[in-house]
Amino acid sequence: MSNKPNLLYQTAWFCLSNLENIHQGKQSMKSCNDEVIAVLEVKGKDWNLRRTFKYDTHFVGLDTYLIHKDKYCKPIVIVTESPHIEEFKVSNLNDLTSNKPVSARPVNGRTGLNIIKFLVELLKNEDLLTESGSYPVIVINALQEQCSEGNTDTNIHRTKNFIKLWPERKHFLQERLITLTPTLVINACTMGNFYIDENLDAYSDGGRDKFGAYFLQLVKDEIGYIQCYDTSVKCEDDIGIIGQADLSGMVMHIILEVYDYQYFIKKQRTHHHGHMIKTNI
Repeated sequence: MSNKPNLLYQTAWFCLSNLENIHQGKQSMKSCNDEVIAVLEVKGKDWNLRRTFKYDTHFVGLDTYLIHKDKYCKPIVIVTESPHIEEFKVSNLNDLTSNKPVSARPVNGRTGLNIIKFLVELLKNEDLLTESGSYPVIVINALQEQCSEGNTDTNIHRTKNFIKLWPERKHFLQERLITLTPTLVINACTMGNFYIDENLDAYSDGGRDKFGAYFLQLVKDEIGYIQCYDTSVKCEDDIGIIGQADLSGMVMHIILEVYDYQYFIKKQRTHHHGHMIKTNI
């Protein structure tokens, strides 16, 4: 398994300068563990995406999946950015293995419903699965902390908190991904819009053309990292970016560090990016 990204894709590095702000607010943030949210059953041309058994009352975490993984095909892994509000609106939910109460689950709101509604169509259109079997669908938050701090306007705290935590916590994402041997990885992380003043957000000011520059400036302002293309001077806490300069690009770098891949598909939307990697492990 290669530990280096394919340099065919643009790589930007930020050299470590100042980490004084990393721990601010971290202790007060709620967190949400990763979960198997569904199983995709493939029988030839007949595809059915179903929720896990007892989904309404039982949480299937990574520990439970790893116990039973040999019964299933290699999973489909969806990496989202961080839990927001709906993820914590759960009640009467227990872990399937430990039976302990669970207070949060990933993509518990509209995002999860959209995955159930559109994932089959997406995968069929890309012709990414060819073997019949049962494929667990695992959702992993790149950061398990509630970076938005529960504010309905994610432009206020989400991106700044994500950037502050990332140099320290990106290794935890890497560790979780290493435990999985997926059929497919989908980077569903948002680009991470934010305010550049009280009345104007970065994307509205200039669209994608200006967003990257605003994002790089925010990284510098929040944690003191500066842009560097000389990969010979990398250190462990550097931040790598693949593709666009935004949250999804930071997450994509970690994904590509963990997995080899056969091909890379990038779909660009106005406020979200979808990246799919067919793994070769």
